[in-house]
Amino acid sequence: MKAVLLVAGEGKRLAPITNTRPKHIIPIAGKPLLQQTIESIVRYARIRDFLLVVGYKKEKIMEVFGNGEDLGVHIEYIEQQQFLGTANAANYARDFVEDEPFLLMYGDLLADPVIFEDLISFYDEHPADAIITLREVDDPSNFGIIQLDDQNAVVQIVEKPAPEMNLGNLANAGIYILSSKIFDAIDRTPISPRGEYELTSSLQILIDDGAPVLGFNVGTKFWSDVGHCWQLLEASQHYMDEFFQPEVRGTIEKYVVMDGPVHVGEGTLIRAGTYIEGPVYIGKNCRIGPGAYLRPYTCLSDGCIVGNSSEIKASILLAGASVPHLSYVGDSVIGEGVNFGAGTKTANLKLDDSNVKMVVKGDRVDTGRRKLGAVVGDLTKIGINTSIMPGTTIGEHCQLGAGLILHGDIPPNSRLIKKENYDVEQTT
Repeated sequence: MKAVLLVAGEGKRLAPITNTRPKHIIPIAGKPLLQQTIESIVRYARIRDFLLVVGYKKEKIMEVFGNGEDLGVHIEYIEQQQFLGTANAANYARDFVEDEPFLLMYGDLLADPVIFEDLISFYDEHPADAIITLREVDDPSNFGIIQLDDQNAVVQIVEKPAPEMNLGNLANAGIYILSSKIFDAIDRTPISPRGEYELTSSLQILIDDGAPVLGFNVGTKFWSDVGHCWQLLEASQHYMDEFFQPEVRGTIEKYVVMDGPVHVGEGTLIRAGTYIEGPVYIGKNCRIGPGAYLRPYTCLSDGCIVGNSSEIKASILLAGASVPHLSYVGDSVIGEGVNFGAGTKTANLKLDDSNVKMVVKGDRVDTGRRKLGAVVGDLTKIGINTSIMPGTTIGEHCQLGAGLILHGDIPPNSRLIKKENYDVEQTT
């Protein structure tokens, strides 16, 4: 069996991090999101032939994964020329799979690796023209809902049903095993009211044709579509809890305390007086300390700096991010090459203890989290003694002066300078 991963999307809800990279290469517990998925499929589904349907910033994905040799797999690429829906994207796999059954997955998902093993076993016992993974959801009106009969056969698929329809709460989890019959169904798929060719519509055509289409419930196993920046933190925490592999390859000076599982990459130096509470991932060529404090679920990519008396808690720092001295970063996602001035801090808890809200695609969204810091885009520079309020998003290539109190949504390429006590000048 071969695997087809749909990785052409832009991931706009993950801006500003995805303004400069596809979401599929954002690090989760020290590895690109897509690498976590590929390794899971290889280990648990024993699949080694992959097709990546690419689009947005495809060259970055191809640079990271190449032909797959480093992962012990074979990877081919095909570019999605038009973004006309999931059925349109799946259709690019037609020549690759050569009339054989194949695994299809939305590439921005993260799922418990055991799901792949269980799915393959289910298919071996119940071969069908399509198997759709399912998960129970709290609000069916936000998902494609699948109705099953008592034999796990799919009866119908309804996108975002009204609550009064009472169609249950089994939602499409975005992982499939499909036969080549799906391509004939795609050819007959009409355009949806959203102006797209939906894979669920193609699957409904198979059902209406009388083809065997089964549902497979993944139960309570971990699953996330990683659609928002705070879900990056949640996914990273899950993988560090379940699949973390501690290893120390760097240089550790005297009087460094490491409590719990810690990964330290080659060329990294951890200076005296640093205290690390695992699980913590530290990449290659980082400089930590002296006297730094790294708390659980911190993930530092290659080339990061965390200096004297700086504290990092449950955050993801991308390559080359720098928090040199006297600063605090908590429950945050910090972009590549970002620099924090001395004494700059991210607040991650509101005074009234209510959920943190964040601006996503122009709307203010309840994140469902009590603790959430900031999301900062690549190559932004922040001056000394600046305070960043919970849920703040800061775009890439910003210059933010000393002594500011930052909140809300700051656009890319902004320049904010505090000229007098309370006057702020902004140019974008």
